[in-house]
Amino acid sequence: MNVLGGFHASAQFLFDILGLVKGLAIRKYSIPTKEVGCQLLLFRQLQVTPCTDSLVLSRAYNGTPSQRAAVKLPLWDDPISTEGDKMVISYSKLVQRMEAGVVEVLDLKDGEEKKWVEILGFQTATPLSDFRSGNVLSLILTVLLLELHPNIVKEFVKTSLPYALCSIHCCVAVGEVLGLKKEKVEVLVSQKSYWKLFSNPMAILHLHKAAMTFALRIYSSEKRSLLFDFEPILLKVKTAIIDCLEGCDSVETFEERVGLHEMELIKTTALNKLKESKEGDAIV
Repeated sequence: MNVLGGFHASAQFLFDILGLVKGLAIRKYSIPTKEVGCQLLLFRQLQVTPCTDSLVLSRAYNGTPSQRAAVKLPLWDDPISTEGDKMVISYSKLVQRMEAGVVEVLDLKDGEEKKWVEILGFQTATPLSDFRSGNVLSLILTVLLLELHPNIVKEFVKTSLPYALCSIHCCVAVGEVLGLKKEKVEVLVSQKSYWKLFSNPMAILHLHKAAMTFALRIYSSEKRSLLFDFEPILLKVKTAIIDCLEGCDSVETFEERVGLHEMELIKTTALNKLKESKEGDAIV
């Protein structure tokens, strides 16, 4: 029985490899380059690694091409410049950055500093448990968006759409579009028309920013109840991201497409408000 089981396992592995080779032979789009592939695997690892109070991810910096690209991402605890430095990501440091960012961006004072968790829209007193679905990657992107694009955070605070909750779900949505939770081999041989976009190490943040922007605009245009209708919003966000990504080869092109799509959503919101206003006047 064990022999048969081993045979079937080996046969299945062989068929998988044959199918993979066949797929590559007739591929429509390119697969990731080595540098892009390494970045995708890094993002994959971060999205499947749970957040814990004691989390510390560390590896030595050896100056490889993929590492040189990765160190450009502002997610490491300390600057990395020479071989022998440590590439470290820790939960405690990221949370400190998030708290400091909220206090600075929203100019909190007079005791309001302690309310940053509530202001960002976390569901519990500590943000740790909220990152269960997006794990470490969602924490990193939530922090980076806060630090590098504070105006988006300010917009969220003015609405009833919780920034933190939306950021975590948008991270998951972007990960699904990129296929980050697939097996490593599947990630490395996946064919996409936009892998060249990821030659820019900051591409993942641009995707996350776009997803958050779309979520905000869609929510504003449809006035949905967040509790019951957040999933349809995310579905539309994913569709918009996919549309903007198709055949995209640079961050600049992607941002142009995002801007056009955002303008359409803003226009839709304005038309909906005008329609509601006219209907209200008709009732009166």
